[in-house]
Parts: sequence; structure tokens; C-alpha cells
Amino acid sequence: MFIPFIFIYNIILFAETIELKLKNNSYLCNTDSIYKNIPLDQQGVVIEKNTKVTYIIGDDYFIAPYSTYTVYPYYYVTIDSGKQGYVIMDDCNVLLNKEIFKKYPNAIDDKCWISKYTFDILKSNSVNTLFLFEPFWKTSWKTSTGEKWNEDNSLTFFIMNDKYVFFYCYEDSEGSYLVTSAQDDGKYIKLELFTREKVYLSGDKNIFLSRMAQPGKYTLYLKFDGDYLTLYLNDYNTSPLVELAFTNDYMSILHKYRAIAKNEKITLDDIVWPRHADGTCDYDGSSKPAAKIKPAVEGIQLSAGMKRTASTNLRLRSTKSTASTVITTMGKGTGVKVIAVGDRDSIDGIASNWVQVEVLSGAKNKDGNEIPAGTTGWCFGGYLE
Repeated sequence: MFIPFIFIYNIILFAETIELKLKNNSYLCNTDSIYKNIPLDQQGVVIEKNTKVTYIIGDDYFIAPYSTYTVYPYYYVTIDSGKQGYVIMDDCNVLLNKEIFKKYPNAIDDKCWISKYTFDILKSNSVNTLFLFEPFWKTSWKTSTGEKWNEDNSLTFFIMNDKYVFFYCYEDSEGSYLVTSAQDDGKYIKLELFTREKVYLSGDKNIFLSRMAQPGKYTLYLKFDGDYLTLYLNDYNTSPLVELAFTNDYMSILHKYRAIAKNEKITLDDIVWPRHADGTCDYDGSSKPAAKIKPAVEGIQLSAGMKRTASTNLRLRSTKSTASTVITTMGKGTGVKVIAVGDRDSIDGIASNWVQVEVLSGAKNKDGNEIPAGTTGWCFGGYLE
């Protein structure tokens, strides 16, 4: 079962520091805002854009997944005035040089990579293939609460952005690592990582993540081949740490995987199989390019000063990213005024801009509670009308 977690630690492991500058106005938060979900603007100390902050490598941080592969990350920092607290990583300037990933468009920004063998399981349409790759379910899995292993098992996945990498393993183990540097030697991308404390291993002690379970520094080498990604730990001349494949339809793949786990047969026609850089596919024997994705539907044009309403329950976020903190969820029909227009994005088949908005008077959240007039944040413009 995939359960949101938070880890916060207090021992400084290294004396190295990372100097950051805020790219947005942000808040210096305490743990109450994180654990109790108190809106940032009600308890956080405002820190302005361009403020310099210092993160000590080894000091507190946490990464808390709240959905399948979305995480809300924070650093514990010191600002110039000497004040300390948690600041949202997404509000800080980029650490990792994104330029080196230009030729790998699916690499970062929280794109989802799953175990390569997942597609072998789907292609075989057999629970026996699942047991071949994940024998833990057949040989070692135990429960004290009476549930069945195939009622809530999950996929192994890997996500990465310019601040951290995060692993989740099928049997509920998970680990996150801050990225401190990235280099490209033309063949591999080299990431320097560290984690503060022993990684949580839930069940299978032989999974690949056990090799990265101790606190400390790690070097991860990434080798891309189209929709495939091979990770090597510390030395790329050794056996791979794990082999992954890209998917832009995680939930559909998960549902099919779970159906096979229950010994049910699935349809294969709607699966987008991964392809190598040369266009070949291991699952249909073809060398044809992958089918083109249907273009996104264009949302309405937005500009500063416009007044619009939410066409559905719509999350108001701290920054223009689905990985940022949710300030509140505006109810359908909530009136907002557009303050600024941000980056273009495509979500749920809709192409639009992220917009910074101010909530108008009379607004209510999805639970019917009042949202104070003047509350500001970012939302995806594709759900405004």
C-alpha cells in the first residue's frame, strides 16, 4: 500500500552548503504548516523573491508524496537575517543544470519511469511472469491485517527533477535523495546524490534500493535509450542498478498490472509500448516510430486583469507546478482575477498557461468553507472559464 510519508532528521552529516536564491516570493514555514496542513499564508513568514538562503548538506529536508508520483519537497534553510525554517524547494533557483537534459525530454520535471519488466508482465498477460520478476509475492509476503497481496500492490517507479530523485518499489519500500550536482560526459549523465538516514525498506530486503539504503553520498549514472533508462550505482562498468521504461499513463499501466496480479486477462491494444532510440520496439517487433499523441485541446486565452471562474474544483498552489504545495482547493464556480500569466503546460489533454490569481469575495473551497478574499496563488488556466 502506498502511504504518504514524511521524514525529518536532525543530525548534520556533511559541512558542505548550497547557496540558493528564491525565484518566487515564498514562506519560511515550521512543521505545523506541514503536518497540520495550515495554509502557508496563515502561518509562514513571508520571504521575498531573490532572498538568498543557505542549505547545509545533511541538514533537515523532507519529501512527502501525496499522490501516485507527486511529491512536495522542502529544505530546512537559514536566510540572511539568521532566521531558520522550511522553504519549498520549488521556490528556490534550479540546482541541477537542465541544459544537459535537453536531448532527453522525458528525463526530469517529475516524469514517471517504471520498471522495464513491467511491460514484460503486461505482454505475457500472465501472473506467472509477475512472480518471475517479483517472487517476493509468492515466497516471502506476509500480512498481519488480513489483506491480500494483490489488492493494493503497486509499481516500482522513479521520478527526478532539478532538486531530488525519488524511488518507490513495488512492495512499499521508498527512498529519496537530494541532487547536489549533475554532469554529462556524452554517454552518461552523472548525478551526485545524498540521503540523510537509512532508507525505509518495507518487505523485500533484496530489492535494488537496498544498495542505496545507508545514509551518505551516492553517484548515479544515467544511460538513456529512447524510452528506456538504465541506472548504474557508483560505477557504470558494473551491473545496472535497475532498468526502467518511460510511461505517460502510469494509472492505466497500474490497473492492468493489478488485474494480472488477480489472474485476470487484460487488453493490450491501448498500451503505448516503450521504444528504443532507433525506433524499434521489443514488444511488437517493429521499427516504426511510436504513434503520435493526440494534440492537446487549446484552453481559453488568458491575460492579466481578466476575471474568470473555476470550471471544476481547482487546486490553488504556491507555485506554477503540480508538484507544489496546495494552498486550498477552490470550489467549482469560484471567481478569480488573473494577476500574472506563467508557463505553458498540458494537463489532462488541455493546453493552457499557469496563472497567478487572486480569489474574489464570496469564494468557497471544495468543502464549502469560505476562502478569504484576496488569497493568491497559482492554478492551471485550462480549468478556468
